[in-house]
Amino acid sequence: MADPAAARRRRRRRRCCCCCPPLLLLLLLLTCLTGLEAAGPPGDGGGWSLESELRLQDEGLCNVDVLDASALSHRQFLERYAFTRPVILRGLTDNTEYVDVWLRPQSSDVLGSGPGSGVPFHWHGPGFSEVIYGRKRWFLYPPHQEPHFHPNRTTLSWVTETYPLLPEAEAPLECTISPGEVLYFPDRWWHATLNLETSVFISTFLG
Repeated sequence: MADPAAARRRRRRRRCCCCCPPLLLLLLLLTCLTGLEAAGPPGDGGGWSLESELRLQDEGLCNVDVLDASALSHRQFLERYAFTRPVILRGLTDNTEYVDVWLRPQSSDVLGSGPGSGVPFHWHGPGFSEVIYGRKRWFLYPPHQEPHFHPNRTTLSWVTETYPLLPEAEAPLECTISPGEVLYFPDRWWHATLNLETSVFISTFLG
């Protein structure tokens, strides 16, 4: 006569043997997916990585007028810049208290746009942009001079691939603005930005 206890033990062993392979398969699948995620997207990922000798900290040249705001009257601003070209103004605003009270206690990882991020070339109405933390590099073209760029590529890829090969006649106006500086750009001017480090900025559009 068969031992009922031994039969139950055999059934438990069979059930375990049936459950183990799916569990192992799941573990192998998770391992493969983790490897794919670590490998990242194929190709260059749209230009988010930096694979050149360009150092992200380099501010580049500045061929935009930089003025003390107190030295420029409203009339002079309208005559020289409002409708014709960008200008950078220093001492126009003071956000020291905002930076000291609200930004410094936070982790720099959550402050704003990280190094290498930015906005590709686009245009809209006139506006002001002020950096209150970090540094932001700007590239600008007048309305009649559309820059050569791919709309699905990053500013970082444009700086590393296209910018170094531009002939002098196609070079942009450019400058890096830091805390305490405000950039004004006229209506319909093409512009792109590149954050050289974690940056926080305020933009005001006039139209």
